[in-house]
Amino acid sequence: MMIRALLVDDEIAAIDWMLDLLRSHPLIQVVGTATDFEQAEKWIAESLIDVVFLDIELRRHNGLDLLEHLDQQQVVLVTAHEEYALRGFDLGVVDYLLKPVSSQRLAVTIERLRKSLIAAAVPLKSSSGTALSIFPVESMELIPPEKILWIEAENNYSRIHVEEGPSVLLRRTLGEWENVLFEPQFSRIGRSLMINLPRMRSMTSQPENEWKLEFYETLKTLNIGSTIARRLRKFLSHPRPPAS
Repeated sequence: MMIRALLVDDEIAAIDWMLDLLRSHPLIQVVGTATDFEQAEKWIAESLIDVVFLDIELRRHNGLDLLEHLDQQQVVLVTAHEEYALRGFDLGVVDYLLKPVSSQRLAVTIERLRKSLIAAAVPLKSSSGTALSIFPVESMELIPPEKILWIEAENNYSRIHVEEGPSVLLRRTLGEWENVLFEPQFSRIGRSLMINLPRMRSMTSQPENEWKLEFYETLKTLNIGSTIARRLRKFLSHPRPPAS
């Protein structure tokens, strides 16, 4: 697997620093560099790129505006301004690197990027209408849907929580999951949450108007607000019939 990268920064020294660090990672192939917004747009429009390492302050532009011009490319923000981190993650970036970037921190980012790209590359597919091959983990083993506990929307991405191991971020919307995960097992409880209802064991009240969901055969829990809790109780009282 080769990851094709574009480096975008208005400081030549910063680009050279990243180029030097990335030489230690043969997984990454730097296909181009850009020092302004217009150059970056041209590279993205004309080249096959998997990831953009993107500085935020680009002279007359904010680098985050470039995200509107991306299709399926992943983004890693590289900046000296940590105050942009929250907005960047809200927009679905893979990671956030603070300058000066260290080799150790870059290695973490590249591993995260590798997993995200592998996961996004595998399409959803049904298996005789009763089971689904959902997504690959590091071993490329496919996870059966019954091991999924819940799915959360994160903009145009979704985060899959399974009974064991870390969650997985995929470039798929919650609506795409609705098309392939069957009701009433998987139910969308609001705009940003799907729950595997047969795996749910209990729902208990918590402080601050929150509720804690516990699941069978795992120690993982999910905290939800009172509005979602009311919707979930109503859903459990009047479950939808299975799709015919």
